[in-house]
Amino acid sequence: MRKSAFIIVFLIVQTFLLFFSEDGYSQQFYFPHAFFNDTSSLNKALPQLARQVSDIYYPPDKIIKEADKGDFYDSAFRYEMVAGNYKRSIALIDSSRKYSEDGFGQQNIEFESYAYAKDKSKTDNSPFNGLYAEGLKHLYDNLSFNKKLSMDYIFDTAYIKDVSRDFYNITNELKNKNSDSISFKDAQGIVNAYNSYNVYRTVMPLAMPFVAKQPVNVMHPLIKNKWTGVLPVKSVDEIPNPSLKYNLLMEITSGIKNKKDSNDINNMNGAFAEIGRLLNLHIAAGIPKKNIHVVAVVHAAALYYLLNNTTYKKKYGIDNPNMPILKELQDAGVKIIACGQAMHFFSVEKEDMIPGVKISLTAQTVLSSYQLQNYVYYDLGEH
Repeated sequence: MRKSAFIIVFLIVQTFLLFFSEDGYSQQFYFPHAFFNDTSSLNKALPQLARQVSDIYYPPDKIIKEADKGDFYDSAFRYEMVAGNYKRSIALIDSSRKYSEDGFGQQNIEFESYAYAKDKSKTDNSPFNGLYAEGLKHLYDNLSFNKKLSMDYIFDTAYIKDVSRDFYNITNELKNKNSDSISFKDAQGIVNAYNSYNVYRTVMPLAMPFVAKQPVNVMHPLIKNKWTGVLPVKSVDEIPNPSLKYNLLMEITSGIKNKKDSNDINNMNGAFAEIGRLLNLHIAAGIPKKNIHVVAVVHAAALYYLLNNTTYKKKYGIDNPNMPILKELQDAGVKIIACGQAMHFFSVEKEDMIPGVKISLTAQTVLSSYQLQNYVYYDLGEH
């Protein structure tokens, strides 16, 4: 009873205790710090916060530049969904599709199905699960061939861990601020993170069996890691010469900056998956494996990804999530070279790393010498 009264007081105060600015984006919302210690109260308070965010972000008279509409609507539908305005959220999802430049992963049918099921279950008292399955199938059946293939990547068991971690991280950051107010930017962040967390934890168990039944024709001719797949392409008329030697040189620099960098610590480095995908792409294009030679030079903070499990666990508290893909790459003949200069500056010893890693005096001579041997250079620093 006391908790319910506290929530009611919060909702009333939330309406009035705002610090107005000319553009609205500098507002501070009253948001008691105590919510971050009580999951139930936090979940009840977030819809009201979402309404406040949406009122500022998307007022009725707002004029949006044509180039900004895709991203704008993509954020707007998330705020409306958390606020419980499901019909408006569906309309905004449709708008985001029309203006999005990124067709892959931007269909948001998992969110639209959720909004449809939530709205319809309130009006005709039908079970949410059945409505969600109905909505998802209808939307899925209307996707193009390539967009259907992308669904296998969206509905992945690892994704719910990612969105859960993102929501935990932002709530923990706000909790550590120890304040009873929250900025507009922070409010956007927590509402956005909560939307993904809340939707995916609800729909993943419902969607994954459905997606698993669909024919997914992603090819993995050599490296089997999920993120190294090759999509089939119809009517290919540009064919590489399979008799040439394909010498590929990869540079990897992006890595773990500090022990608070939980996203990079807990997840596989995308650069290694990209190496595997490049291998798969060449083989799928008809180039025999014997004609493909790959060298990967690793330096800067990316060196930490090469740590063996014992060292990685001692340093970060978990097994190295890169071990499976690194083993696959080494088994496929990829030569992995660590920069000796970076090893010195980042305090990494050879015995700390996985077996089979070569040591160079410097990454710079690896880059120059292999390019002089006609290796094609790929910068994987941003993966």
